[in-house]
Amino acid sequence: MKLGEALAPHLAPLAEQVEGMVTQMVSEGKVSPEETAHLYELLFLLAGGGSSTANGSHSQRIGFFHRIIEPWVTEWNGQDISQV
Repeated sequence: MKLGEALAPHLAPLAEQVEGMVTQMVSEGKVSPEETAHLYELLFLLAGGGSSTANGSHSQRIGFFHRIIEPWVTEWNGQDISQV
C-alpha cells in the first residue's frame, strides 16, 4: 500500500494507460489473484479514492469506480451465481 501511495502521484498523468494495462492483464489471466488485488489498490489510489489530493473531477472518479467495479458486480449477480 505504501508503495502504491508513493507511486500514485508519479503515475497520475498515466492513469488511463495504467488502468487499461491492468484491465488487460487481469482479463487475460496474466496476474495472480494476489497481484490483481495489489494492482486494483494502485488503481484506486490513482483515482484518489478518498484522498484530498485526488486527481480529476468527482465525476471522473465516479466513472472510474463504475468501470472497475461493474464487471465484478455483474459477475457476482450473474445467472450462474444466482442459481446456486
